[in-house]
Parts: sequence; C-alpha cells; structure tokens
Amino acid sequence: MLHQLRELKNNKSRYQYILLILMFPTLIFCSGSKQTIDYKACGFFESNILLVKNYHEQKEVDGNKLEVARIFLEKTTQIESEADFGFDGAYPPTENDLKKWETWYKENKHLLYWDDQEQKVKVKKE
Repeated sequence: MLHQLRELKNNKSRYQYILLILMFPTLIFCSGSKQTIDYKACGFFESNILLVKNYHEQKEVDGNKLEVARIFLEKTTQIESEADFGFDGAYPPTENDLKKWETWYKENKHLLYWDDQEQKVKVKKE
C-alpha cells in the first residue's frame, strides 16, 4: 500500500512537472507583456461601437445615443466621422467610420483607461 502511495505521488509530480513545462512559454509571454487592458474602459468603448454597428444592421437605435457614441468615438480615437451635418445635426456615422474606429480599437485598446476622477475613458500617451 505504501509503495502504491509513493508511486501515485511520483506520477502526480510528473504531471505537475509536464504541466509547468507546457505553461512556461505562456507565463513568460504574459509576464513580459507590459500591455494591460482596462476592462471598464474597453467595455465602454465597445458599447459605443455596438451602437454604431446596430444602426448599420438596421436594428432599432436611439438617435441621441448614436450621436453621443459618434462624439465619444471621434474624441477618443481622433478619427472624425465622414458623416455630414444637416439642419437636424450630424448624420449617423458611416460604415467606413465604423471600420476605422474598430481598427483603431484593435491597435490601441491597451492605451484606454477609465479615469475615476473625471468618470470617463481616456487614452494614455505612448
């Protein structure tokens, strides 16, 4: 019985050792990355992107919320919408605007952070 327990312990150690070897590259990669993600800021950005997406998919979208999303995305990304202005204000963002903002997000989401004092999303300076 004692021999079987030692063998079980040795097998467990082998599995732990193999698992550690398999995880080692991942641990080095993750710890070496200085790019952290602020999930609150990213979630806020993504919710604004979703409003624009929903509009282009002909889903029901509140016009005021769409306008607020456009302003937020323009200010955050520094990419102005191609949409013109009319008597009623700005027209909805274009599909090209959406693509540009999504590309910007994929490349820069690690720079977004939530400023607790000002209660808004900001972009870190690189």
